Amino acid sequence: EEAPIDEGSLHMASGEGNEDFFGVESSSSTSISTASTPSLVPRPNLAPDISRMIIPSTIDPHALKISYNAPVDTLYALVEGPTKETGRPIGSSRYNRNHHTGQVEDLAINQYTFHEQYHQFNSFGTLGDMPRRKKTVNISLPGMSDYALADEDDEDESKPVGGEGDDSDDDDDGNAEEEAGGSSSSTSSRSASKRRRREHNTPGTDTFQGPWAASEAEEKLVAEIDLVQKANKKAFESVEKVKKGHYTTQEEREAKEEEELRQRMQDKGRTIWHAQKDRARDYQGRSWLVPPSELKVVDHGAFIPKMWIHTWSGHTKGVNAVRLFPTYGHLLLSAGLDGAVKIWDVYNKRKVLRTYLAHTKGVRDITFTGTGRHFLSGGFDKVVRLWDTETGQIVQSFANGRAIPYVLKFYPQQGANAGTDGYNEFLSGWSDKRIVQYDIRTPDAFVQEYTEHLGAVNTITFVDDNRRFVSSSDDKSLRVWEYGIPVTIKLLSEPHMHSMPSVAVHPNNKYVICQSLDNQILVYKTAGFSLNKKKRFAGHTSAGYACQLGFSPDGRYVISGDGEGRLWVWDWKTSRPFKTIKAHDRACVGAVWHPIETSKIVTCGWDSAIKLWD
Repeated sequence: EEAPIDEGSLHMASGEGNEDFFGVESSSSTSISTASTPSLVPRPNLAPDISRMIIPSTIDPHALKISYNAPVDTLYALVEGPTKETGRPIGSSRYNRNHHTGQVEDLAINQYTFHEQYHQFNSFGTLGDMPRRKKTVNISLPGMSDYALADEDDEDESKPVGGEGDDSDDDDDGNAEEEAGGSSSSTSSRSASKRRRREHNTPGTDTFQGPWAASEAEEKLVAEIDLVQKANKKAFESVEKVKKGHYTTQEEREAKEEEELRQRMQDKGRTIWHAQKDRARDYQGRSWLVPPSELKVVDHGAFIPKMWIHTWSGHTKGVNAVRLFPTYGHLLLSAGLDGAVKIWDVYNKRKVLRTYLAHTKGVRDITFTGTGRHFLSGGFDKVVRLWDTETGQIVQSFANGRAIPYVLKFYPQQGANAGTDGYNEFLSGWSDKRIVQYDIRTPDAFVQEYTEHLGAVNTITFVDDNRRFVSSSDDKSLRVWEYGIPVTIKLLSEPHMHSMPSVAVHPNNKYVICQSLDNQILVYKTAGFSLNKKKRFAGHTSAGYACQLGFSPDGRYVISGDGEGRLWVWDWKTSRPFKTIKAHDRACVGAVWHPIETSKIVTCGWDSAIKLWD
């Protein structure tokens, strides 16, 4: 049993007491005399007088714990002073962060202020406070004299911006407010802080644009900044053109382009015969264009090629298009991005026979007449040329201002003029959204013009016994025309449609297939020109490439290249891929089925190769 505590044995030393944290008074020196009893701690005061306590207003950020109940304002107060003795900034500490990367501060900026700083940085290369209302802005640009912007209502146009003589409208407003008296001082100060409304932007009127419409000063400043940007760009372009020695004005540029186009039109070109001279005529005096006697037009089924048997090499750049000689296919015409047009022998030694040189840039499209004795070529040099296939001479040249010919197509029906095989008229689609109909007998003027497309014309395809034709354009639409009548008889334009840079007609003339740039081939009926939703061909990658389409002579198969250099073959009846061949290292943009030997396909690509498959 514990001994009872003798209250008299507990003595406190004399002296003035000090109040501890719990409000218990204790002396600086305390002596407890106990004879035989253990030492005891005095009983704490559980209800201290907090009015006499001193609670600190800040908390040490390095303290791990506190022994008192601090107010909420003190707990969430900002840290005062450096966090450590090293003097590192507050943001680098783990304290006082509202984001895992540091302290994030809210910042609000209106749209006008953002555009003001954006245009200022693009114009002058620096950011800062610009004068909101300036009298005159003198800007020194390379290659031009000082460019001055001044208000029409300014009395003194020679005052610099931000100088001592610049009296802004804000100062004038302030003087007016002082003269008005003290009664309107509060109203004037509020109105000075707000944006001034436009003169006609009054609520309740027809010209009211809302409370957040830009003020006259804001619109004026934005217009001046845009004007400075245009002047800066124009001056920079002028300096660059002068350095290159090309031209100095837009008029000189157009005049130079017209002169260059006129010179290209007058260029007669040149041709190179690669075969032996005795190959130009046989022992009976027949031209080298005459097909071999063993080729006979026979209707029989088509077969899928299994192997690559030959490569024609001669172009220094990619090959954009290939066309087989009409009916027999014993000759092959190719258009290269190197500006050369070549004709190759499909049989015998399979060598190049003739090269046609006249285009100064890449050739976009080529097309034969019905007999093959003439062909058209259109290039990125903005000139269309009619060639004599046998001699290599240029018969006519055509141009359409500064537009580029994208597609060429002879009218399939023969005329009465035997000098050009009877194929006198042709259509050409241009980059300026027009389809122009020319007559070879009158090269100085066009016959008809079709101008309803909203983008560059990509394809022209004759249907319905050549009485109508279908055209596709970059405006993602198909238009059906009566030949010779420049009015659209049907427009196919849906939100889901994409641009269609290649079109082909089925051998039975009942369907038209279109290469859509969303990686699928769509089928349209020629009767009524409606979309066949049950039949589509997919699997290849054609987005961004004008890959040529084609049919087998019997119409059983559909062929197309793709952007990955593959040749695709689909079954027309089931719409399923039948075979895929890795044909080229780069995009395969051309594929054509041989009309007589129906097991052969010719492909071309941007790897400058032309390949024969059997």
